[in-house]
Amino acid sequence: MDTTKKGYIIIALIVLLIMVVDLCISNIPYAYAETTMIDLASDMFEVDSVGLITKETVIIQTFLCTENMINGIALYPSNYGRLNEGELNIQLVDQKSDTLLKMWEYDVSKISSDQAIILMYDFYDKYDDMKGRTYKIIISGENLGEGTTLTLYKNMSNSEYDNCELWVDGIAQDGNLKCKINGVSNKVNFRMVQILIYLYLLIVLEVAWKLCISISRRNREIKI
Repeated sequence: MDTTKKGYIIIALIVLLIMVVDLCISNIPYAYAETTMIDLASDMFEVDSVGLITKETVIIQTFLCTENMINGIALYPSNYGRLNEGELNIQLVDQKSDTLLKMWEYDVSKISSDQAIILMYDFYDKYDDMKGRTYKIIISGENLGEGTTLTLYKNMSNSEYDNCELWVDGIAQDGNLKCKINGVSNKVNFRMVQILIYLYLLIVLEVAWKLCISISRRNREIKI
């Protein structure tokens, strides 16, 4: 095989390696750091409730995402120690674009008062730049009626978080849902490692390119 062609193949392989490294680094869990963006679940707050949640009820809790992505949401229900029936519908929506990002459906018969409703959001989805945007959690019921439904706890403190508002059936409420919202952001130290890897691969690419040019010139001189 011609030496020049070999050089081009080497360069192509290096470019492919850069693409593979980028793909792997962008999707590995340890490239992210998890943090609690909003914590309104403390027992220090005065607690009240929202509901009963029936099929006519619409609860909206807004919040500002301060990290790159949303990782998980925890809500705190009360089922009054009884076996309820029906489904709880929970949606995560971008407030500005009104885009539905995720929807969860819960069988209320499996929800107990001593357990939080945990909503996990897959931050590897296409929505990977959520920082600085306001989102809303929309909660409604299906086949829920009085005597077979539940409520959600809320705290009555003045929220220290921006853009946190609670609405029930279009009416603004005092306080916010008792909740905890986690987010993830790229680890700065790992990002630096990622940049150094890219720089190293680019240097290797440049060296390989110069080597190909040198070999090509030498071959021409030999032919002459």
